[in-house]
Amino acid sequence: MEKPIISDNFTIEDIHKIREYNYSMNKNLSLEEKRLKTLKTLNKLANEFSHIKEIIERDKDKASL
Repeated sequence: MEKPIISDNFTIEDIHKIREYNYSMNKNLSLEEKRLKTLKTLNKLANEFSHIKEIIERDKDKASL
């Protein structure tokens, strides 16, 4: 299944498309595969958070000078 195209004005139909896509991408995964996919996603989000936090702290340090 191809990744859904989301409309500019996010609608309930877009939510249905996303849920259907996610289901089709995950329905045949084993529990271990689902766990690894979740860990990969969490690690990516944690890295993005750390990067944003570093930028905020660096900007805060510059502002206090």
